[in-house]
Amino acid sequence: MIDFEEPCLCGSRKKFKNCCLKKSTLGYHLNLKGKKAEEILYQLSVRSFLIDWCFRNPKLPNGKEICDLLIVYDDIVVIWQIKDLKLQENRKYKVSEVQKNLKQLITAKNRLFNLKIPIYIKNQRRSKIKFEPTQIKEIYLSS
Repeated sequence: MIDFEEPCLCGSRKKFKNCCLKKSTLGYHLNLKGKKAEEILYQLSVRSFLIDWCFRNPKLPNGKEICDLLIVYDDIVVIWQIKDLKLQENRKYKVSEVQKNLKQLITAKNRLFNLKIPIYIKNQRRSKIKFEPTQIKEIYLSS
């Protein structure tokens, strides 16, 4: 089994997922599948939470993505990280995949609330606003 987190076999020193996998047909399909899941989440959220509070793929100033969807409503934040996890033959998820998703959620929360750098978020109907972590009283993580 290929470990996407391991160094690429081409010798580039990059992780396989960030190197030859991205260039391959498989990488294209995996990326496309992930984008489709993110699109479904976004459409569901804008219909449920109203578009003014939904921020798709917010990024750090260096361009690194924080999470798939950030919902900010007054003093409440919902951080979404969506994955297409496969059921094993025993009808359960692979523990390591669930743990990886949870780690990504915790990382997103830490980036939003523990980094001392300004983060600006934008959606299709609002201008760019500064995310104010000190104003948030409730945080929900969802995947």
